[in-house]
Amino acid sequence: MTGNRSSLFETPLEQAFAYRLDPRHAALAGHATSLQNLYLLERHILGFRQAVLSGWTPSRFQRKESIHHIQEWVPEIPSPPLEDLDLLDLLVAFDQIRQEQVRKILPEPSPQDHPSPPPAPLPRNRVEHLLHQLSRTFEPVSSLLQGLYLHGSHATRDPAGDYSDVDLVAVLAPGVATRRNALKDLRNTFIRTRATLCACDPLSHHSIQILTAEDLLDHPQPRFPIHLLQRAHQLLPGESPLRVGIRSEDETERLDRFWRMASSLRQLSVDRSPTLRARMVKDWMSRVMLLPTLALQAIGESVHKRESFDRSLTVFPDVDWRATEWATSHRSDWGPVPHILRRFPNSLLLGPDLWTDLLTRVATRIADRFTPIPPSTQLEEFREISVQLSRTLVSAVLERLPEA
Repeated sequence: MTGNRSSLFETPLEQAFAYRLDPRHAALAGHATSLQNLYLLERHILGFRQAVLSGWTPSRFQRKESIHHIQEWVPEIPSPPLEDLDLLDLLVAFDQIRQEQVRKILPEPSPQDHPSPPPAPLPRNRVEHLLHQLSRTFEPVSSLLQGLYLHGSHATRDPAGDYSDVDLVAVLAPGVATRRNALKDLRNTFIRTRATLCACDPLSHHSIQILTAEDLLDHPQPRFPIHLLQRAHQLLPGESPLRVGIRSEDETERLDRFWRMASSLRQLSVDRSPTLRARMVKDWMSRVMLLPTLALQAIGESVHKRESFDRSLTVFPDVDWRATEWATSHRSDWGPVPHILRRFPNSLLLGPDLWTDLLTRVATRIADRFTPIPPSTQLEEFREISVQLSRTLVSAVLERLPEA
């Protein structure tokens, strides 16, 4: 495949992957295509797992579409046919396919033990009490988890008031990803915790991130930078170390994560919703504040989000950073957010699917509707400088990528 650097992010993304990977890794014919397909396969399967274990039930059409994508990237599908499997058996089959493809395509990293994060300190505010209650909900399935970790601003006790997200990652114990009954128990538990998570942050734009012990044995850093665990806290009892093998061939994932985030900001110039709500504005601001981290990651630097702003000013001095400054300034006086679920006893936040789903939907809509947001004139300015940031930062990253 031929091309020039300036066209990298202007061609279809799949072609860009092949262009970047081929000159560097194609010791064998077709190796670049295999890496590209492996990344697409993993992104799809891990997203499917995340959604299903968090409580999403795909329709028949969505399941058929998922199976079709898997068959595109992996021609030799084992029997029984995927179409004959129920949801959890399909999840097991997907993970078996993923593990097999990783073994075929990539060299096995040398795993090392990383110490488990320390236990969370005693709760001192309402969110920490809710997280303590959430961790107790996981105790009946604790043998199925290697850990449940709190990272980000709540772990460092440096939250930005009502703006702060609650960042959690659950790591499934070895072998659990291919045990149907274990996945069923975990799915039921994740569903029960939705209202508690909503009580912590009704404007959250993500759920608990789910990884497996097998993921960590061949782990690309962009998926979950391991340095985040250095400032994390363990919410479950036990101190078993994490066995981590860092994948060296992660350029595709680094570039894709940065490019998709930059593209979502560039799309703001096209998608002009007539009614902006708090959840959309918060998600938009969060994307802007994460972009410096992903830009540094794209060129091979793994930097914690808190340090990424200063580092980006040094690495990308010609980029217009007004959008990140705007977002950082406005999150400091974000809110107040109507946390209606914090008035509920903890026992009422846990219950069957329909109950937790109802509570979550109502609380989210109220917070979305009644959380104050900046005036439309300021948001329009923020839109323009966010689009400008995405354009200039893509160019700056391309200039700093090593020659292919």
